[in-house]
Amino acid sequence: MKPFSNVVSLDFETTSTNPEERIKDVRDGVVKSRHKARIWSVGLATRSDGSEAIFNPSQEQLQSEKIALNRRGFYAQNQEWQTYVSGQKKPSSAELLFEASDRAILKHLDDSLTFGNSGMILVQNLGFERSFYASLEGSSSSRLMNQMYERSPDGQTKLYSPSEVVKARAAAKDAKTLSDLDAAMDKVMAAYEKVDASVMKYDAERATKGGLPIFYAADLMDFTKATFVKAAAQGHIPEMYKEMGHNVDFLASMFLGEKETHGALSDANQQIRLFDKIIGIRQELIAGNISDETTGIFNKMKTASGIVREIQAAKSIISNIEKFKESGTWDSKQRIDTVQVPFVNSLTGKTGHIETPRFSRDVSNERGLANFLTMSKERYGNTQAYADLENIIKSAQGNHEVAQELLRNPDSTAKIGAANIDNGELLRKIISGEELSNEELLKIRNTNISHGSELSLSQFTKDSYNKIRNSHEALKSILPESHRVGIPAVGLAAAGSLLYMMADSFDDDMRVRKLKDRQERLDFNQYNDPTFNKFSALDYSMVAPAGYMEAQYRDSRRAHEY
Repeated sequence: MKPFSNVVSLDFETTSTNPEERIKDVRDGVVKSRHKARIWSVGLATRSDGSEAIFNPSQEQLQSEKIALNRRGFYAQNQEWQTYVSGQKKPSSAELLFEASDRAILKHLDDSLTFGNSGMILVQNLGFERSFYASLEGSSSSRLMNQMYERSPDGQTKLYSPSEVVKARAAAKDAKTLSDLDAAMDKVMAAYEKVDASVMKYDAERATKGGLPIFYAADLMDFTKATFVKAAAQGHIPEMYKEMGHNVDFLASMFLGEKETHGALSDANQQIRLFDKIIGIRQELIAGNISDETTGIFNKMKTASGIVREIQAAKSIISNIEKFKESGTWDSKQRIDTVQVPFVNSLTGKTGHIETPRFSRDVSNERGLANFLTMSKERYGNTQAYADLENIIKSAQGNHEVAQELLRNPDSTAKIGAANIDNGELLRKIISGEELSNEELLKIRNTNISHGSELSLSQFTKDSYNKIRNSHEALKSILPESHRVGIPAVGLAAAGSLLYMMADSFDDDMRVRKLKDRQERLDFNQYNDPTFNKFSALDYSMVAPAGYMEAQYRDSRRAHEY
C-alpha cells in the first residue's frame, strides 16, 4: 500500500485565533458581555466524503458575538461567518447541528473518527487546532486521544505530531544551507512515512485481531515546506519559498485555482486535495520527471515570488497590529526553558519523551513591541510594508508608548496595506495567466530583483557567461575568465551559440547535451508564452535564454542610451 492512503482532513472554525480570549461586546463604552472563544464549526473530509457540524450557543450570545466580531476585518468580510450569525448556515446533515458545548464537540469528533480506518489526521497549521482541542474541558479523557499513535500518560498531549517527526523537524532548524535543509526535510518526510506504515500495518491486522483505529496528526505545512525546499534546491523556484507561500489561500489559488472560503468543510476539502497535489509534485521532483503542469506552476511561482513576499509581509504586519488593537497586548512570547514531554506508543507500549521549548506570553508591551519589530525586520526587511511600518515607528522618536498609540490609529494599517490592493490583483492575474501590461511586467521584474528572486541584467549576463564557459573543459580553454572581456572578444552571438557547436563535437559529454536540450525546451516555452514567461520563466541555471543575447550586447555597449 502506498504511503498516506488513509487521510482525514480536519478544520475548526472559531471565534478567535486564541482559545483563551474573552470576546467582549462593547456598546457605548460599556462592556455588555464577555464570551470565551469557541469552535463554531468542525469540518472533516476524506478523499471521497465530508461532513460539517455546527455548534450554536444561545441567540443572545450569538448576537453578542456578532456585534463584537463584526468590528474585526476578518469576520466582517468572511461570508461563512456572516451566513452563520444570520442563522442561514446549515450543517451537512440535520443530525450534525449541536448546542455549543465542549462535550458536544468532543463527542462529535469521537463518533466521527474512532470507528473508521486508521490513518492520518491532516491539519493546516496543526498548532492552532491543537490549542483549541486542548482548551475543551474533558479533552484529556476523550476517546480520540486514547487512539492516537502516541498518547500522553497524563492525558495532556493533544494532537501532537509523532515524536519521530518532531525530532526530525527540530533537526531541520539547524540546517545551514538550502541543500542541508532539503536533506533534513527528507528526513521529516521519511519519519511521516515510517509512522504511516506502522499505523497501516496495524490497521490491516485489525481484521483478525480486532481493536479500534489508530491515528497520527500531520501538519500540511510540513509537506508543503518539504516540497518547496526540494523545488528550490533543484532550481525550479526561488529560495524564499522555503518559508513563504505555505498558507492555504496561496496554495488553493496557485494549485487549485480556488479561493480559501474559511468554511470548515470547504477548507477541509481543500486541505486534502492540496495534500495530494503537493505529494504528487514532490514525487516528480524526486524522480526528476517534472510534468508540464508542474513546470507551469513553478513558472508562475517564479513570476509571483516578489509580489507574494510583499503580500505576506503586509498581511503579517497588519495582522499583528490588529491583534494588538483588539487585546491591548502584543501576540508575543519568550522562551523560558526546555521541558520533557512524555509519551506512550499505542502500538508497542514503549515510552519515551520529547524535549520541547517552553514559552511564556507574559511579556510587557514594550518587549512585545520590540519582538514584533525584530520579527518584521528579519522576515520582511526590504518590503514596502516594513518600510511603512518603520516610518511610523521613527515618528515616535524612540517612545514606545507613542509608537503604540500611532499603531492603534486606523490610518496606520490603512497606509501599510494600501499597496497590497494592487499586489493582490496582480497576483490574481499571474496565477490565472491573464495578459499582463508592460507596466505590470516591469513592476514584477523590479520587485523580484529587489527581493533577490530574479537577477538584474548585468548579473544575469555574468552568471550566464560563466555557466556557459564552465560547462565544458574545451570552452574554458577558448573563452576568457572575465565575461566583460569574453563577450566583446568572441561576440555575443558566437558566445551564445558556441555551446551548440561544442555539443555536436562532444556528444559523449552528457552535461553539454543536457544543457542543449533544456535550452531548446526553454526557447519553445518562451515563444509560446509571451506574457509572464517574458521575464520570470527564465531558467537561471541554464545558458542565456532566447532573446537575451542581443539585450546583453546592447547593455554592454550602452548603445540604447545614445
